[in-house]
Amino acid sequence: MYSNILVAYDGSDHADKAMDAALEMAAKFTADLHLVQVLDHTHATTGTAEYARSEHIDDPDSFEIEATERDLLQRFVSVIKIYGTTEPVS
Repeated sequence: MYSNILVAYDGSDHADKAMDAALEMAAKFTADLHLVQVLDHTHATTGTAEYARSEHIDDPDSFEIEATERDLLQRFVSVIKIYGTTEPVS
């Protein structure tokens, strides 16, 4: 019935519930599951800004966003492994 399923994921409890439902549907219909990460543009925390300065990173805000993206992707990969699906392409 479904060949592609899209999930907008921001790490919230509601997004986790949507992810669970999407994974069940993807398994049931042998559909491809696509993930869109939703991030607020926030300013780097003090700790991140200090780390970025020490590592000569020019834009600590971008560094913080990239770190958040990596964390969400790792969380997504952990969840899909539970369902026995393949890892995402990117």
